[in-house]
Amino acid sequence: MITCLKCGAQNRRGAKFCSSCGADLSPLSATPSNKSKKVKRQAKDAKLPAKTRPLPSTAPTQPLSQTIGRLPPLQPGSTLTHPQNSHRRYSIVAAHELARSTYYDALDLTCPSCGSPQPHTPADGLCQQCRTTLQPVLIHERRARPNKHLSETDIEQLIRLSAGHPNILPHRAIVQYQESVYTVVEHPGRWGVLVRGQRQRSPDEALAGAAQVGQALAYLHGRDFAHLEVGGASIESLIITGGERSIRLADLSTCARLQPGAGDVLRAQINSNVAFLASLLFYLATGEELQRAGIELVPAPLRIFIERAMQGQYASVQDMLTDFALMPSAPPPARPLKP
Repeated sequence: MITCLKCGAQNRRGAKFCSSCGADLSPLSATPSNKSKKVKRQAKDAKLPAKTRPLPSTAPTQPLSQTIGRLPPLQPGSTLTHPQNSHRRYSIVAAHELARSTYYDALDLTCPSCGSPQPHTPADGLCQQCRTTLQPVLIHERRARPNKHLSETDIEQLIRLSAGHPNILPHRAIVQYQESVYTVVEHPGRWGVLVRGQRQRSPDEALAGAAQVGQALAYLHGRDFAHLEVGGASIESLIITGGERSIRLADLSTCARLQPGAGDVLRAQINSNVAFLASLLFYLATGEELQRAGIELVPAPLRIFIERAMQGQYASVQDMLTDFALMPSAPPPARPLKP
């Protein structure tokens, strides 16, 4: 069987397209393609001024088209306001636009000490009531997925879980609406997006980075949640902190509660986690997305993990992590002999 990189569904060996979502299943035999060109944003005209964008109701509406465009990126100096609680406001400091999503450095306009909402962004960054320093936050905006609406109960649970693992940024809010989802997390300080630079890592470095994310996925799985997005979109939910030493999940809004009573659905959820980890390992080792390049680009010591994942040989992310641990480390480079 072959696991679809897009939806996690199982397909018969030799299938060219996924029977569930129609995605191309040829990465294992494809020849290397040209590097992907930067995807240009197709933004809809905003109905409201850019200065303040209150979010629409979080209640689900009609199903969305797969090709729906995102709202224009928020500009520095604008304010993001929660639709159901006007006291929850964030002042945008800087925008970092990616191919499929946008990150924002922002300032939480609710005082962490006295809870006072700030009517505007203070120039000195201090609460007007008690003079406490307002807290910076990081916001990830992504396009909403059709029929993938999180319940308020699941959002509350994911926010709690995010604080319990070092490879997940603590979440403060997940706001979802018709076209976009905003995930607000604690600001990590010095950070960068994983997809910038497309740096190839050594096999040991790639394996270590994938293991960090795999441990976070296993942690979520042990608490009945699965990360359901794979490929390039999922990689954009990862950031780097600590001088590229730590890869962390910055967005759990694509997670869904496991459904142990539904065998096929549960299997697809687990396969999605495994496929996410396999595509991440490929990206770390090659700087390319697996869907757009041939598997022969990945170094031979790592190729076996990706092949096994795509063939459905791993029962869980934890099984894949166990396999990682069995790979011997590369020997250190030989030192030149002194004359």
